[in-house]
Amino acid sequence: MTYYLFDSRGFIGDIASIHGLFELREFLSGRDAIFRDFFEKGYTEEIDRVAKALFGIMSDDEAISETLHSLGEILPKCKDLAIISDGCETGEDAERKKEIKKRYTLPKGKRSDPAMRGQRARELYKPRNRNAQDFIHAKLVRIASEMGAEMTRGNHPFDLTIGNNVIDVIILPPDGLVEEENKDVKIR
Repeated sequence: MTYYLFDSRGFIGDIASIHGLFELREFLSGRDAIFRDFFEKGYTEEIDRVAKALFGIMSDDEAISETLHSLGEILPKCKDLAIISDGCETGEDAERKKEIKKRYTLPKGKRSDPAMRGQRARELYKPRNRNAQDFIHAKLVRIASEMGAEMTRGNHPFDLTIGNNVIDVIILPPDGLVEEENKDVKIR
């Protein structure tokens, strides 16, 4: 599974795999409160501040360095807010999105204000905060240990390697966890 960056206009770009985002979060969260806040909430409206805080940060780990570079390249493309999302959509999600779009439709000629656009985007793209990342990462670690596998990152969002065999893995958090996280999303 890959995590993406969205703003109120939609998709901006790929950030990292589940494991890659977990590593990035662990690497950055101790450096600055702005990063902790970004990963805890799953979004930020302080794009410039996060981008400036990212500037010049390096890692000896090639995978983390690559993810830092990726985030540094796409974050400035976000217009009003940056939302971390897995972008997964079930049939139920598609119906929910139609309802959200209807709710935010304004009469012809009227424009929504920035707060309304931000709230609409957070509802549409379901920011996944630290609880979901930790849940997914813990599941992957457990699966890998049970299988005697090694967690790797290859051409796919996430791989488990057993000997010469590579297994592509996708794990979705349960609906209850996602609903619990999203009830904390508020407009400022």
